[in-house]
Amino acid sequence: MTVLKDAIAQIKAKKYLVQSATGYIDKSTDALYNLDKAVNSCKIFTGKEANELEFNKYFDNIITKDNPCQVCAKGAMFLSTIRKFNNFTLQDATTKDLNELAGDKNGTYKIFGEENADKMEEYFERNDSELEDENGEGIDKQWSDDYCKDDNRLIAIFKNAIKNRGTFKP
Repeated sequence: MTVLKDAIAQIKAKKYLVQSATGYIDKSTDALYNLDKAVNSCKIFTGKEANELEFNKYFDNIITKDNPCQVCAKGAMFLSTIRKFNNFTLQDATTKDLNELAGDKNGTYKIFGEENADKMEEYFERNDSELEDENGEGIDKQWSDDYCKDDNRLIAIFKNAIKNRGTFKP
């Protein structure tokens, strides 16, 4: 739940730009530039190589309100996992495909479970046609109607999961 609370805080701080239908994570050009600068200068300023430095210590200087990272549900969960539990080096952040990692079994599935993470993503993206109520209407339509804005919908999904001890129960 720490990860979900952090993701909500990052969304509210406008460091995560929440957007559906765009992939899991899309770093802004400025964020990528700042990340490259940090990697290229870390030896000079810290005496260590980028693969020896924890990414989460530089995260707030790279992904900011002015240089947000565009995310979906899994992207927000994955980045907040890095922020809170740092399983990434500064070098990893430039050489590994964060978008791919956010959606694989070592990303969000490891903490939230595959079915749970997928359900949060599906309700965020509003695209699970298999979930229908007794009238044949998509259950996720409620989430779309009640939370038209992407950021409000994702915050509501995360708050629901927090209330249910990490499991999203629409």
